[in-house]
This record gives sequence, C-alpha cells and structure tokens, in this order.
Amino acid sequence: MALCICREFAKRGFVVFAVEYRTGVLYDIVDRKYTAAQQVLAIYRAIQDGRGAVRSIIKRQRNYKKFNDPYKIDTNNIFLAGASAGSFITLGLAYYQSQAMIDSVTPGVKAVLGTINPDFYYGDSTIKYEKKIKGV
Repeated sequence: MALCICREFAKRGFVVFAVEYRTGVLYDIVDRKYTAAQQVLAIYRAIQDGRGAVRSIIKRQRNYKKFNDPYKIDTNNIFLAGASAGSFITLGLAYYQSQAMIDSVTPGVKAVLGTINPDFYYGDSTIKYEKKIKGV
C-alpha cells in the first residue's frame, strides 16, 4: 500500500520517501480489548524513527553536493502521508512537536526509550522541522 501511494505522489512531481520503522507490538492475547504497554512503546519507537527519517532527509538535502544528489527538495514545505499504521505515525510526527507533548500521552516512556529525537539517526537532533510541515 505505501509504495502504491508513493508512486502516485511521485507521478505528480513530489519527491517521495517510503520510510521503514521499528515495530514489535505484543497484543493482549486473550481478547485484544486492552492496550498492552508494548503497543505504546511500539508507537513511540515508530515516531522516533519517523522523526529521524525527516531529519535525515533534511540533512541530506543540506549536503546534496556531497551525495551528488539529483533531488531538489524544498525542505521548507514538508507534506507527510501514510496508510494504516503509517497514517498514525504521520499524525504523530505532525502533532507531537515537542517532548513535553508526547510525554503527556506516554508518561514514563522517555525513561525507557529516550527522547523522541535520539541521536542515532543520520539527521541529528538539532534539525528542527516541525514548523515546516505544510500538510498531512
């Protein structure tokens, strides 16, 4: 599904990236009517990965000559899209613009998984993009 959406946007002239993210949800096996702590952790990890991907794309564009990159990306006009779980992640990237915002809905997770802007992505945590999101 994601690649189909990417192709359609690319046909319309957008530069598109299909981003992979960490999963690892353990559901409540009995009746699946409760949210397991693992599900909250999986959502948080996916948002970390999405934020890292956006920052990495921006950093790569800033250093496009180093990569001999043919893309001309306007990093001041970012649009996010996703299907299924990707749509949930996309909304998380657009809405949770600060650590405090995500901490309010995922109390204690930062102590386990670290900040939503960890430094293990190519695009370091100093890259701010939140005000550049123009649509979801």
